[in-house]
Amino acid sequence: MSGVIGKFFFQFGVTITVAVMLSLLEALTLTPMRCSQFVDIEKRTTRIGRSIEWLMEKARESYSKTLAVALNHRWKVVLGAMAIFALSLSAFWFN
Repeated sequence: MSGVIGKFFFQFGVTITVAVMLSLLEALTLTPMRCSQFVDIEKRTTRIGRSIEWLMEKARESYSKTLAVALNHRWKVVLGAMAIFALSLSAFWFN
């Protein structure tokens, strides 16, 4: 948009973008650190709680194994990521 209204909309867009980026930064860094200081984790006693704990432990083990494999094959991971990126770009060109 051009004119005065266009300038207002541009400034509003920049303001919202910066606010969301700062919120994301805070949500990914400061909030987990603060929560770790306040939350006291106790042993789960309900069946649902124990099931979720078991599921999270299995997910943690699976992630640990996957991370170990990925770190042992760094160049394959990088080349795979680049291939996926190239394929995603081709979706724009051949659309």
